[in-house]
Amino acid sequence: MTQLEKLNERSTHIERGAVERLTDEGESVGLVMADGRMFSLAGLFIVTETDPSQLAIRLGCELEVTPLGRVVKINASKATSVPGVFACGDIARPVGNVSLAVSDGALAGQAAHHSLVFGH
Repeated sequence: MTQLEKLNERSTHIERGAVERLTDEGESVGLVMADGRMFSLAGLFIVTETDPSQLAIRLGCELEVTPLGRVVKINASKATSVPGVFACGDIARPVGNVSLAVSDGALAGQAAHHSLVFGH
């Protein structure tokens, strides 16, 4: 069963298209679509596409295409395809949050230090 079929089974409605703006309607949220359609919502989940910084691209870091956009491809120690360049957080993770970004940053920092001291 696909994800869409599972959502349909739960009477979840999906609207595709560009969002123009959100409005405050007190207990609910108003959603105005770019094509003019309007919805009153009790809750809202959105998905955005990621795209890495131009610096990573200019450095030549290999990118990985995910369902949520492109990220910099890294190995377990957060090293990119470019020797001496490490990536962490949202640039290297399609879905992240603050605690994962902090953890990734600590690992990337440790790996960068190791590469500077031992040349690996």
